[in-house]
Amino acid sequence: MIVEEIVKAIKTDIISDKYADQGKLPTERDLQQLFGVGRGTIREALKILKGMGLLIIKKGRGGGAFIAPKATQIASESLADLFKVEESNLLEYLEFRKIIEPKMAFSAAVNRVEDHIDRLSRTLDQLDARPHTRELFVALTETFFEVLAEATQNDFMKAFYRKTLPTLVETAKLVYEIPKCFDLCVHFYAQLLQSVRTGDPATAEMISEAHLVQLENSVRQAKTFGVPLLKTKGTIKWGIILDLSGTTLDYGKQSAMGMIDAARYINENGGINGKKVELIIKDDKYQLSECEKAYRFLRDQQQIVGLYIQSTGGNSAIAPMAMNDDIFMFSGSPSAKFSDPKNYPYYFFLGPTYSDMARVAVKFIRSDWTNRDEQPGLVFLYPDNPYGRDPLDAAKQYARSLDIEIGPDQCIGWPTSDATDILMAVKADDLDYAFITSTAMNAATVLKDARRIGLRTKLICNIRVMNEDLPRFALDTAEGVLGIQPMAFYGANCRGMAKIQRSHEKWHPYHIANAIYVEGWAYILVPMAAARIADTAGELHAQGLKKAMETFRDFDAGGLTPPMSYFTDDHRPATGSIVYQINRGRIQPVTDYLDVGRDENYFCL
Repeated sequence: MIVEEIVKAIKTDIISDKYADQGKLPTERDLQQLFGVGRGTIREALKILKGMGLLIIKKGRGGGAFIAPKATQIASESLADLFKVEESNLLEYLEFRKIIEPKMAFSAAVNRVEDHIDRLSRTLDQLDARPHTRELFVALTETFFEVLAEATQNDFMKAFYRKTLPTLVETAKLVYEIPKCFDLCVHFYAQLLQSVRTGDPATAEMISEAHLVQLENSVRQAKTFGVPLLKTKGTIKWGIILDLSGTTLDYGKQSAMGMIDAARYINENGGINGKKVELIIKDDKYQLSECEKAYRFLRDQQQIVGLYIQSTGGNSAIAPMAMNDDIFMFSGSPSAKFSDPKNYPYYFFLGPTYSDMARVAVKFIRSDWTNRDEQPGLVFLYPDNPYGRDPLDAAKQYARSLDIEIGPDQCIGWPTSDATDILMAVKADDLDYAFITSTAMNAATVLKDARRIGLRTKLICNIRVMNEDLPRFALDTAEGVLGIQPMAFYGANCRGMAKIQRSHEKWHPYHIANAIYVEGWAYILVPMAAARIADTAGELHAQGLKKAMETFRDFDAGGLTPPMSYFTDDHRPATGSIVYQINRGRIQPVTDYLDVGRDENYFCL
C-alpha cells in the first residue's frame, strides 16, 4: 500500500468521526499492522496529514498523532463548499439526491437491524405529532436520514452522507416554507419506513425516488407562483442540543417547543435590536457521542453565538471544550459544578442547582417529620448516569447535618419499564421518604409499581418529574406525590405568562403545554435579554454576554422563574424552590418559597 492510499484511508476515517472518542490515531505500530507497511511509510503519511492540518504530532510520553481541533471540517472542506444550498440551486441539489438516496434506501432495507427500525419509528412519531414547527421538522428530518444512512451499514455511504447532512438541513428549512411540503415529506417518510421495516428494497428505492420527484415538483410550482422561500439576514445563531427521540424525549420535545416559540415571539416583536434569533436544533438522542458530534457541527459550521445542551452528561463533556472555544452557554443542566466562574466563565443556567433543589427537599422532610422518638429515613432513587448522581453528595451531606438517616441508594434504569425489585428493597428497608430523580414519563412506572406493591414511603420528585405530565402519565397513582419545582407551571398567575398563553393558543391550539414548555421559553428569554445588552455595546460574543449576565440582580423573568442574580464569583442564580403535591390530579403548593441559601459548604457540590 502506497503513502497516498494510507493518507486517503485515514482522511476518510477522520471525516466519518471514527477517532472522535479517542481523539487520536492508533500507535505507529498498530498502523503498521493495519496497513501492512513499514514504519517509514506510516511516518510519511502522518507527516502529510499533519501538513494538511488534520493531525497534531506530539512527542514523548503520552504523545502520538492527535486529531486536530477542526480536522473534520478541513477534511471535508471541498465537499462542504460544493453543498451550499440556497433557493437558486435547490432544484440542482434535489437532482443530486435523486441519484444517491434511492440506492441508499435500497441498501437500508437490505441491511437494517432492529435498532435502526426502532430509531426511525421514534423519529417519525415525533415528526407526525402535532404541533409541528420548522425547527423540529429540520432537526428530525436530519435524524431520520442519518439513521437511514447508518442502516446501510456501509462505511463509505455513512461517511459521505454525514457530510451532506448540513445541506439537507438547509434544504429542509427551504422546503418547510412551501405549502403542503411538510405533509408530503411525513407521508413518504412513513412509507419509506414501512418498506425498510419489511425488508423490501425495491419498494424502498421506488418510494425514495417518488418522494424526491414530488418534492421537486412542489419546488417548481412554488417558484412558478412566486411562493417566497426562507431568507435570513442579520441573525443571532443559537445552538440547541437536546433529546427528541431517545430516553428523555418527553422532556426534550416540550422544551424545544418552548424555545422555538420564544424565539418566534422575539422575532415577531422586532428581534434583538433588529437581529433575528435563529435556533439551530440538533437531536442528540440522549447519547454522548451524538451530543459531541452536534457540538462540533455547531461550532465549526454554524458559528453560533450561544449554546444550550439538555443533558447533564452532555454538558459535562462539552462545557470544558466550549469554555476553551470561547462559546457562551446558557444551558439545561443546573449542576452545581458549573456554577464556579473560575472553571466555567461562560456557563449560565436557570434557577437553583440540582443540589440545592435536593437540599430543599431535605429541608422539607425535616419540617414535615413529626415523630420525636426517632429520626426520618431517606433513600435516593435515580438513574445511574451523570444526571442521576449529580445532587447526591450535597443532599446526603445536608441530610446528615439535619439528623436524617440515609438508606442504601437505589438505581433505576432508563427507560424504566419495571421498578418492582428496586421498590421491594425500599419497602424492606422501611424508609420514610424517597427522593426520585427521573423524568415524568419514566417516573410514572415507579409510581404505578409503588402502588401495586403497597409501598408506604413518601415519594418526593425532582424538577424533571414534577410537571403537569406526571398525573397524565401516572393517573391516580400520582395522588399525594410531592415534588420540587422552581419554575412556573403553564397557566400560572404571573406577569410573564400572558404572552406565552396567547402565543401558544394562537400557534398550537391542540398542543398541551406544561412547566417544561414554560422553562423552554425562559431558556431563550433570559439569555436574549443579555444578548440585547451585549449587542448594544457591540460585544455580542462570549465575553460580552458574560459581562451582561453578571449585571443581573434579582432579574425578573415575569415570574416564570425565581428572581435571579449572577455574580462574578458565583453563577448560581437562585437557591430555593417551592414544594408541590398532586391532589385530585392537580398540582398544588404545600410550602412557600423554601430557600437553602448560598452556603459555601455546598458551592460547586
